[in-house]
Amino acid sequence: MFPRPGHREQEFEGPFHFLSVTINWQWADGRHLFDRGLSKVVPARDLPWLEEDARAIIATTQKTSTSNSYYLGLGQYDLASACLLHELGARWARSFQRAMSESGVLPDLGVLVDPRLEKIMMAVKALPADGALDRNALAASVGMSPRHLDRLCKEATGRTLAEQHDTQRFEMAVRQLLEPGIRVKEVASNLGFADLSTFSRWFSRRQGRSPREFREAFFSS
Repeated sequence: MFPRPGHREQEFEGPFHFLSVTINWQWADGRHLFDRGLSKVVPARDLPWLEEDARAIIATTQKTSTSNSYYLGLGQYDLASACLLHELGARWARSFQRAMSESGVLPDLGVLVDPRLEKIMMAVKALPADGALDRNALAASVGMSPRHLDRLCKEATGRTLAEQHDTQRFEMAVRQLLEPGIRVKEVASNLGFADLSTFSRWFSRRQGRSPREFREAFFSS
């Protein structure tokens, strides 16, 4: 539950029915709530309320979504439906917190973030998918040197600003690759890659599989 995007392997004892809801939670410094890529499997009988809330989200999504995507953010909703989905998301968040607490799993604690770094992290998040990272301009916007900016970012997130941006682009790539009907070449273009081969090598280094293999594995599961 709530693993970060990327390659992971799990073993299950069958037969079973797998129900999953994923929400992207992050601290203000850009780290994920469970930054180490935690993945946990819990029998439904042990946490019955969690399955109940997950089914409510899935049922509402099926009724309101105009897209065949697995991702809510890629659909289009009227205001009433969007509000309902936000309410269900908050309900799921409370259920998830209770489930993790009862399972003895704690999130990585957020750290106090330098307000200048927080401002820059928000600016990086707001970059378009194909937007380039201008490290010098970002550092100058808050009155610090690029080296000092990288040091602050590394201390707060464990990554340099460039690594943080690269992670953000990878997560965008994953989300787009899982959109039914989109071509890998389109995703590469959306992310600002000049050619498909460069995108494929970049993605494979991070995921362990090519974009095409990643899509095929997901849609065949």
